[in-house]
Amino acid sequence: MKYLPALLFTFSFIFSQNNYPKTDFQLPLDIPMQLSGNFGELRPNHFHAGFDFKTNQKEGLNVYAVADGYVSRIKISTSGYGKAIYITHTNGYTTVYGHLQKAVGIIQDKIIELQYAEKSYEIETYFKPNELVVKKGEIIAISGNTGGSEGPHLNFEIRDNVTEHILNPLFFGLDLKDSKKPIVTNLLVYPIDTNSVVNQSRRPVALSLSLQPDGTYISEKVMAAGRIGFGINSFDYDDVSYNQNGNYKTELFSNGTSVFDIEFDEMDFDEGRFVNAFIDYERYKKMHQRVQ
Repeated sequence: MKYLPALLFTFSFIFSQNNYPKTDFQLPLDIPMQLSGNFGELRPNHFHAGFDFKTNQKEGLNVYAVADGYVSRIKISTSGYGKAIYITHTNGYTTVYGHLQKAVGIIQDKIIELQYAEKSYEIETYFKPNELVVKKGEIIAISGNTGGSEGPHLNFEIRDNVTEHILNPLFFGLDLKDSKKPIVTNLLVYPIDTNSVVNQSRRPVALSLSLQPDGTYISEKVMAAGRIGFGINSFDYDDVSYNQNGNYKTELFSNGTSVFDIEFDEMDFDEGRFVNAFIDYERYKKMHQRVQ
């Protein structure tokens, strides 16, 4: 048996070093930015793919094109993003606006025309660059609560036109105030193989945590043999939203050496559905705790 020293867990909020444009995009709403969900957040059966902007708990706010471009795709569905508009921009990115109540102007006219032509509420259509041109700051839609939404808000995403990867909107100069450190609600230690033992148990063991004045945590000591691993259940607050959002980066150190880390910079669509492999799914089914 060996004793592990008290574990000190820290979290960081570090922005990617890629040269994303910081001034090209304005906010899609004309109210202060408040989030009810952030990029990479753990959701049932998927990682969240963008920002959920609060809309003052109501529908009907103006939604603006964040930069010049053209409407490249419209999808109307009773599930998922509900009424959604995709705008492709000249800087190499596409922005997505989901859960809309309705579009406005020529975009709404086009939606009605397509629905009548296809005799269907649900439609999905792609457009050429010269068909539905929009300017930065132009009102393109009204915020709503359509599709798989559980309350009025705007789902907003940024995607790379070449790779089609979904990118963290924070890299694009959106001003989110966050001076608060994440909160860890659970820390577990896991026996990795059949020969591993943790505190005389072959099952995962929950550890007691002590919050320090600097916002870090120290756990109780662990007596272990064999290969072990760790899991956490945690969330983050920003300065204005008061929602339990996901962490941007989590990193595990062993004797000062980084042995594992995950950063939510970008993701492929196929990766979004792997959330149940990322968490302790058995524990989630029993206790509804998403332990990473």
